[in-house]
Amino acid sequence: MWVNTTVNVPVGASIEDYKNIPKAYLYKNDVCLTDSTITYNTEGDWLYYFKDIDTYTVGQYHVWYKAYDAKYSPGTCTGYKALVTFNVVDKKPPEIKINQNYFYIKRGNDFDLSKNYNVKDNYKLEPVEVLHEINNKKTGTYLVSVIAKDSSGNQAISKFNAVVYENESPVISCDAPGDIIQIPLNKEVDISSHFTAVDSYEGDISDRIEYPIIKNDTVSEYPYTVTVKNEANLSSTYKVTIKVIDDVEPTLELSCHNLVLDYSLDFYLIDYRRYIKRISDNLPINYDNLIITHDLENRVGSYTIWYSYSDGIFTVSDSIEVSLVSYDKPEVYVDDIELTVDNPIDLYDFVSVYDKSDMNVSSTIEIYDENVDYTKAGTYYAEVYCINSSGLSTTKRFKVIVKEEAVESESFNYYFLGLILAFVLIFGLLIFIVLYIVLNKRKLKKSM
Repeated sequence: MWVNTTVNVPVGASIEDYKNIPKAYLYKNDVCLTDSTITYNTEGDWLYYFKDIDTYTVGQYHVWYKAYDAKYSPGTCTGYKALVTFNVVDKKPPEIKINQNYFYIKRGNDFDLSKNYNVKDNYKLEPVEVLHEINNKKTGTYLVSVIAKDSSGNQAISKFNAVVYENESPVISCDAPGDIIQIPLNKEVDISSHFTAVDSYEGDISDRIEYPIIKNDTVSEYPYTVTVKNEANLSSTYKVTIKVIDDVEPTLELSCHNLVLDYSLDFYLIDYRRYIKRISDNLPINYDNLIITHDLENRVGSYTIWYSYSDGIFTVSDSIEVSLVSYDKPEVYVDDIELTVDNPIDLYDFVSVYDKSDMNVSSTIEIYDENVDYTKAGTYYAEVYCINSSGLSTTKRFKVIVKEEAVESESFNYYFLGLILAFVLIFGLLIFIVLYIVLNKRKLKKSM
């Protein structure tokens, strides 16, 4: 009787370790002869040989075993021969070795997960299956499952974590010289044109730069920081200096640029701001910064009023050309003049002019005596004309009486009469000069 005629042999094992497992027992009258000395022939025959067993190949192999007993000599009795089946089996699952529990992948890079595991099997390994949902564009930790199967259906599963990381922050650049950005006062500004941001994987991410609120309501200078983040949540900052500048000049608009005034006005009492039409600026107008000067004096002539305004950054100026004039005509003094035939005199000696606004008005005197015939006795008319520096003129008509030459006695009398008349004229002229000087002194005291 044979037992253990079916033997399972692990693939790859030595068959020698399993060839003695099949056993035969000798029975007589259904009683086991325990003292029998059984020997075996395991070489096989009839197409089934022991040497044909390949323990490296899963499969079923058959070998004819024969049993002999020298003590009882049963010979080739029924059952002395048995067909033993050796099943080369693979019961061992593949072995998976994970190199690192955390496998790191730089964001955006290709990756090969097979570098993090090794799989081996004692027989035939099927293609390894790797399950994951890794997104190499997004940082994070992803679970990776490695499934290994062999041809016998044995399976092994191992897991590790894949970490998509990013260790490079984006880079912000600024084109402002010296990292100083000048912005105009009280105007809408966009400083984004000064900045660019580049990420090593995402490329240009300038549109993600975050800009704090800009304050430009006063001329000032302050630090300013912009920030940008990539999809890996890595951020970078860039610090610049914001310099708020006043780039707009104020405007000073006068109501006129030429002005005519009475020279006798009190120029210390005039509010010259009346000639300002408007002052405009991007800053509040401060009239303490308005300076008005002039060179006006109580004399007919050309003068200037100067205006200057500063907003602390810019200074603008303008001026008004002033003509000071008199509205009073010159006064002409002349009486009727008598002379004798063929004895002409200088009529200018008998004419005087006064104008308190123009001390040189006498130089403008003109006498028109074309109608006077100095060779013939008679009463004629001449005219004296003068004009002051303000353009005001006076014309006065006077008589010129031409008489016949008197006899000697009469000539003598006329001689003394002429002396008396000359004395009177000289005396009158002296009085005129004194009055003129007194009036001018009073005028000067009044102006002071």
